[in-house]
Amino acid sequence: MKTYDTLLFDADGTLLDFDRSEDEALKRSLQQFGLVYTPSISRRYHEINDSLWKQFELGQITREQLQATRFATLLQELDSGESPIAFNLCYRQFLSESAHLIPGAISLCETLYSCYTMAIVTNGIAQVQRSRLIHSGLGKLFKKVYISEEIGWQKPDKRFFEYVFSDMGISNRSKVLLIGDSLTSDIQGGINAGVDTCWYSPISRQSSPATYRVSNFHELFMLLQGHSNLLPKGDSAI
Repeated sequence: MKTYDTLLFDADGTLLDFDRSEDEALKRSLQQFGLVYTPSISRRYHEINDSLWKQFELGQITREQLQATRFATLLQELDSGESPIAFNLCYRQFLSESAHLIPGAISLCETLYSCYTMAIVTNGIAQVQRSRLIHSGLGKLFKKVYISEEIGWQKPDKRFFEYVFSDMGISNRSKVLLIGDSLTSDIQGGINAGVDTCWYSPISRQSSPATYRVSNFHELFMLLQGHSNLLPKGDSAI
């Protein structure tokens, strides 16, 4: 049975409830600029933002273009004359203050903390991500936090992970497991980097190239128990 000693966790959608935080930040930003929040506006923003992030992950646009475009498009569709730059700064501030966790994330990470070397590997804006990790309580449970803005490459780029492995002194990649919710950035990134992957997918049952798939933290814990003789034999909080 293969044994892992290093766990690389994605943040948003894997440990942090990004959808809830994003919606909260959008609502507060709209209110700040005197605009009315509606579920349809939220859905439209998600469509715009998700599309731009996929382009960013593929290297088709820069981070600056992403941030400049997402609210310019939304505000134009809302017939608002507000500055997309000012709106983006406001949104980023509210997002950095929002650190909603996926239920069970803290319990899982506290249980794994003494058994594995753990790091966060995330795409995003450094100031926002670090603030959210601190506010959530997750920051203290991870040896390292790697953010694409600081590294200069984003998942799934192999160079992102080469930086991580070098900084952590990882030479045996067979001992590394990457856990994330995105097939395009996390799972493909792990494949590009030559490590095993675990797709955290509470909803989708589609086939994937991931080494494993789990639908909740309990399944992840049980999976890891089968791949380590270091883990305790149970945790009722998970």
